[in-house]
Amino acid sequence: MNARASTSPLLAIEALSIRFGDDQCPSTVDAIDLVIGRGEIIALVGESGSGKSLLAHTIAGILTPAASVRAKRFEFAGVDLRSPQEHAFASLRGREIGIVFQNPRSALNPVRTVGSHIADVLHEHRGLRFRRLEAAVIAALAAVRIPEPAARARSYPGELSGGMCQRVMIAMALAGDPSLLVADEPTTGLDTTTQAAILDLILDHARARRMATLFITHDLVLARAYAERIVVMHAGQIVEEAPTDRLFAAPRHPYSAALLSATPANAGTVADLNGIPGNLPKLGVSIPACRFAERCARAIPRCRSERPAFVFDTSRHGAACWVSL
Repeated sequence: MNARASTSPLLAIEALSIRFGDDQCPSTVDAIDLVIGRGEIIALVGESGSGKSLLAHTIAGILTPAASVRAKRFEFAGVDLRSPQEHAFASLRGREIGIVFQNPRSALNPVRTVGSHIADVLHEHRGLRFRRLEAAVIAALAAVRIPEPAARARSYPGELSGGMCQRVMIAMALAGDPSLLVADEPTTGLDTTTQAAILDLILDHARARRMATLFITHDLVLARAYAERIVVMHAGQIVEEAPTDRLFAAPRHPYSAALLSATPANAGTVADLNGIPGNLPKLGVSIPACRFAERCARAIPRCRSERPAFVFDTSRHGAACWVSL
């Protein structure tokens, strides 16, 4: 896969794999190529268990030590993140790369005030102290539209609603003024109105700061509404990538087409919804070269023995499929 977003991308990943166990174990996330330019808003979509969060945690440098990461290229703003990873990530995490987790209540410490969480980031990455720190915490909460921010800074996570806790997480992620925000299922468990408010908030900040945003979701309706480009992931492999309108108009990979036909917005009635047959492959046993082959009605023998190349057309629409639609 070739770089498309910029000649000097903010994030450049080539042939990245994540493995749990020794070299004989199949890669959980397999040979990922991903390029993100400054200011781009990209959605990474796929079923639960497809490896989206693993990739997000790898980009943010918070992947469990039990995982082994290998890549031909893994750079952020020209910094090589392959080795030594922790030293490189320590200088970027929170300051250049922010992350919003899908469950804010589990990410926030219940015995600390929300203000103290944000203060940690501001002190560590901007060197603020005393009155300047207190004022910056209040400003950070006000920036994510939390009412009465001075009072809320003294609140504990358990005293706030799920939507307010997610706003606190966003305030923390933005406090270091990052160049890239990784939003990992940031609206999980929220009602529709709150989902829209949270995503509007993230995108408003992204556009105002020219901040790149990687929005991770299994909800194609939300991806279509907010992303400029969509990357489709199945069972640890990226199978398609395209400008949003192009993907919805003419998906090229059978998995992407199946996702769209399983989306309520694309069905007239519940009866029109089409589920995706089969299950994600078990990575502990032999798996086909294309991990969607066992679920695909169009699969041919080559799909099981030879991984298809990722090919782009002139509209920047790419797919990895021997029987591309």
